Amino acid sequence: MKTTLIYTLSLGLLVATTGCSDFLEKEPPLNITEQDVFSSPERLDGAVLGLYGKIKNPFMGAKTYVCIENIGDDMVNVSGNGYEALASYEMNVGMSTQDNVDTWNAAYQAINSANTFLSSLENAKETAGNKYDQYVQEAKFVRAFCYYYLNMLYAKPYKLDNNAKSVPLRLKAENDLSGNDCPQSSVKEIFEQVLRDLSDISACRQRETPTPLSPAPRKRQPVCSGCAATWLWKSGTKRSRPEKPSADML
Repeated sequence: MKTTLIYTLSLGLLVATTGCSDFLEKEPPLNITEQDVFSSPERLDGAVLGLYGKIKNPFMGAKTYVCIENIGDDMVNVSGNGYEALASYEMNVGMSTQDNVDTWNAAYQAINSANTFLSSLENAKETAGNKYDQYVQEAKFVRAFCYYYLNMLYAKPYKLDNNAKSVPLRLKAENDLSGNDCPQSSVKEIFEQVLRDLSDISACRQRETPTPLSPAPRKRQPVCSGCAATWLWKSGTKRSRPEKPSADML
């Protein structure tokens, strides 16, 4: 009886002391809004990494890379594969083809994420501090990357007809359905925007003084490669992705 009484008193004391805790009233750490993302430098860094995550998966990490390989002139369906990216291999991709749905949706999700980041960043310059220019460059690189591959997948070659219709060029954040009627841009307009974004990045990178701890040398190489690949694609050169592009091509 005495043991039961002690146990009951201890339990009551535990309930009384924990009942005053504000644990249940705290906001869950993962329950954040768009405004919260731009409230600290750490979250801004995470948002930028998220942009790269968008082009890694589901864009290039899903069907896109397979589709690019399948439309190459050196690809032969030796095994008789009748499923994975077969429509791309047969150059018979339609609006409802899964090859198209996955690639299109993933690419424009990444583009809209980059545009939304750029738009929201303008109201968070103080939080970004001296990394503001870097954040802008990172988002523009993601956008240019997506449009480069969309222009190769959904349009005629530049040298064949640079005024041919390509994909819609979206440069503003979309948060509703009002922009669904965005018209197609030409192959030339898409590539010009790609080069414009990459040139903006290159101009900023050239003003930086590289140090052993600076990421500028590492990040400049993809920009040079992107510019070189775009110019080579425009000229009709087959080798549109050179291994070691020259910075002079910028």
